[in-house]
Amino acid sequence: MERGRLVDPTDQSTWVKATYSDGLECIFFLHGGPIVSDNGIRSGVPEIKADLVEVAVAAPWVVARGNLRGERVLVLGKVPEQELLGMLRSAME
Repeated sequence: MERGRLVDPTDQSTWVKATYSDGLECIFFLHGGPIVSDNGIRSGVPEIKADLVEVAVAAPWVVARGNLRGERVLVLGKVPEQELLGMLRSAME
């Protein structure tokens, strides 16, 4: 696993990026930290109290992004949707 930091060019917020690889393919997991009302950080999805994850497919890539337990998350890779969702579930436990 490799870790790094990214800065969102739209709002200057910092995201932690973890890259997981099996030697052939990579899965990228990004954690944007807590969602705080009125701090100017936009999560990209509606600000609601409940968990919300949106999944998009641009074959062969699958992207899952959303708000989980008040935290901004995004995971993408060339893997089945259920694998990405399982990764999100595991990370937020």
